[in-house]
Amino acid sequence: MSIRSVDRTGEILRYSNVQRAARFIYLNKAGYNGLWRVNSKGQNNVPYGSHKKINVPEKVIIQDSKYLKENNVKILNQNYTEAITSAKEGDFVYFDPPYIPVNQTANFTNYTPNGFGLVQQKILRDTALQLASKGVNVMLSNADLPLTAKLYSNPEFKIHHVQAKRSINSNGTKRGKVGEVIITTY
Repeated sequence: MSIRSVDRTGEILRYSNVQRAARFIYLNKAGYNGLWRVNSKGQNNVPYGSHKKINVPEKVIIQDSKYLKENNVKILNQNYTEAITSAKEGDFVYFDPPYIPVNQTANFTNYTPNGFGLVQQKILRDTALQLASKGVNVMLSNADLPLTAKLYSNPEFKIHHVQAKRSINSNGTKRGKVGEVIITTY
């Protein structure tokens, strides 16, 4: 049985958390351009890349694991509205939502069954403000666009402009650095 097919056969349900994490890392490294994507059933659907050797940085993974354990870091994989319910003063929350589309042809917002459009972007912004009012340190990332600046124009937000390297694009000439923003409330 291939590592990739275990989510289709149900075998993954017998995997421990460590085995699932190892599978995720392997498929992410073995997949095309390091892309991770799932279909509507939650099954990985990225084709294998053309790698001669798959680089799994074992030492880094072990170091990261040790750091997370020693510092009591909690990483959650759930709807953000559920994940933040226990956030309290002094906590740090990072949101990485589907970015506001940079143009009409880059309008992929279907990371969830209901999409993540402008209404959801506004709800997320308001959630960040509510958290900040409780003393939670909030960071968000998004596309560097006039709409993003308008959306986060509240003085509570500090907008930091950055260039992020992108290796995934159907058009190879459009890969490279793109403008993004890091938005903080601290």
